[in-house]
Amino acid sequence: RKRPSKNRTTTRTAIFKFEDLEDVIAYAHRNDQRLTEFEDLLYMLDDTYYYVVHFDETVAETHIHDYYGQILEFTAPSDKTEFYLNDYGKIVMSHNVVEQVKRYFPEAE
Repeated sequence: RKRPSKNRTTTRTAIFKFEDLEDVIAYAHRNDQRLTEFEDLLYMLDDTYYYVVHFDETVAETHIHDYYGQILEFTAPSDKTEFYLNDYGKIVMSHNVVEQVKRYFPEAE
């Protein structure tokens, strides 16, 4: 059995399901995340949005738990894998999804 390389970068992935675009927009405008050490993608599949977050290995578990606590106020974990989303879904946005959503969908006054 081969052991994982010590130099290998590990990322932790979380996938969340939003029922519609309005929920994505609400999350983007109301979250106050300060965490920046991650990459993210927004997929669409069957009129449902899936937000994929890859946390950098440098992010402490406590920060990830805080992130989960906040995002779960707006959405739920997904039962879809990223492999499934890659095969059947469509990438709607990539890289800094929250900022893009805020830019393209300003919050109504």
